[in-house]
Amino acid sequence: MFFQKILKSEIFRSILAAVAGAILEFFLAIIFEDYFRNLYRRASRIVRYVVSRFKLTFDTKAIENFHIGKHSTPVVVLEGYGSYRRAYYETHRITTTLDQEDLQLPKPLLKNRKLVEEEQLKIKNESGNPRYHNGPMVALDSYSIARTPFFEDPCLTLNFIKTDYYTFLATSLKMNSVVEDENQEFDTLKHKYLSGRSLTDPCKFIATSFGVNLCVITSDNYTLIGKRSDIVSNYRRRFQVGVCESVIPTLDSDPDTNPIDLYRTAIRGAQEELGIEIQKKNVRFFSLCVDVDYYLYGLTGMIETDRTLAQLQSRRSLGFKDKIESSEMVPLEFNPKAILKFIENNGGVSEWHPASFVATIQSLVNHYGIKPVEKIFL
Repeated sequence: MFFQKILKSEIFRSILAAVAGAILEFFLAIIFEDYFRNLYRRASRIVRYVVSRFKLTFDTKAIENFHIGKHSTPVVVLEGYGSYRRAYYETHRITTTLDQEDLQLPKPLLKNRKLVEEEQLKIKNESGNPRYHNGPMVALDSYSIARTPFFEDPCLTLNFIKTDYYTFLATSLKMNSVVEDENQEFDTLKHKYLSGRSLTDPCKFIATSFGVNLCVITSDNYTLIGKRSDIVSNYRRRFQVGVCESVIPTLDSDPDTNPIDLYRTAIRGAQEELGIEIQKKNVRFFSLCVDVDYYLYGLTGMIETDRTLAQLQSRRSLGFKDKIESSEMVPLEFNPKAILKFIENNGGVSEWHPASFVATIQSLVNHYGIKPVEKIFL
């Protein structure tokens, strides 16, 4: 009778239900352990991604986006002559080093690169060619600045390390992608590697491309503004200066001067993008800058060619190596009023490749002086 009363009591039934629930929960946890773990990881991944998009990425003290009047672009000028007339780096004031070892990526970034390789292989199997071909590039490891005695002219040393185009696609162009580290923690690539880091201290794992952005001026005072085509990897359909070229170490090396000769990059870019021959004396480098959206470091400057606009247009019509990268080339009178009118009539600065806008304004300043340019733009 006593045990029958216990068995029929509410307390016993509650205990029995709790025990049964615990046993069931235990077996379900074993069966679905991987499912819930993966579910948790996915949820954590989403939360970390959303949160990191709202966190400050760089050292805010180093951020001062290039702007003139109401026109601003996500580029920070780190060093140089951007506000001086007829001032630029002398050729021997820019030196480089090149680490002969290849850049070694951390494991999370290696996974990104493998995905890029698999994607390009899939495209190749389906269409016969990958969308992007791999090739040698350089990453910016570090840089240093010095001053000459007496006149204190800036001297720039750029230290590079070998990398390739697929690494660039997997890093710089995947800034907002989510990566998983060795501790199974999830974060965006941008926040994990760049948060709190000064732009004066490049992260070589992300700064995997270095280029020159050069405004081209003809002998009759015109400039050519290109429109980037759909085949380029970034800033598609944006306006750009005549030469936007990345360093290729196998083509831009000069063992007699510097391991990487950035003037060779400029000369090659003029040949490949405009079909014209220039010499080192035609190139003027103004400043070292970084595009903070894609973490693209590079030099801005201009090319003063002895060719007229008509000669450039004629040469372009003949065809050349990288003509496909620009869907069109717009000739503009090279003066502040004409440039501003074009910008305002074509969607504003947001329609420009950022470093190209910087190079254009700096070239105007170099040609006319800061006050005449500010008078028009401010």
